[in-house]
Amino acid sequence: MKIVLVSLMILVSVAVCLSQTFPRWYRVQTLEDSYIEMDTFSAVFEGTTLGRVAFRWTFDNNQPLNRQLSYRERVDVLNVDCEKNRFWTQDINYLDSAGKVIFQANGSCCIKSTCRLFTYS
Repeated sequence: MKIVLVSLMILVSVAVCLSQTFPRWYRVQTLEDSYIEMDTFSAVFEGTTLGRVAFRWTFDNNQPLNRQLSYRERVDVLNVDCEKNRFWTQDINYLDSAGKVIFQANGSCCIKSTCRLFTYS
C-alpha cells in the first residue's frame, strides 16, 4: 500500500512540475497596438551578470521598414551586462505577416540602462 501511495505522489509531483513550464514565447508587455514576448527557450545567462535573450515585437498593423518593405514582427536578440548596466543588440530580424524573415540587421548599439529586468538568486 505504501508503494502505491509513494508512486502516486511522485506521479502527481511530476505532473505538477511539467504543467508549470513557460511557453516558448512568454508575453512580457502589452501595448496599445502591439505586444512584446520573451523567448524563454533561448534565454542564456553566464554567471550573475551576463546574459542573452530574444524579444519579439508583434504589431497589429504592418510597420514600414523602408519604401518597399513592411514588417509585422521584429525579433531582437539582446546581450545584457548587468554589472556595467548595459545592454546591446546582437541581431534584429524583421518578419512579414507570414513569419518569413524579410530583413536582418546585425547591430552593436550599446545602451546604458538599469538591469531590473533580470533577478538572480
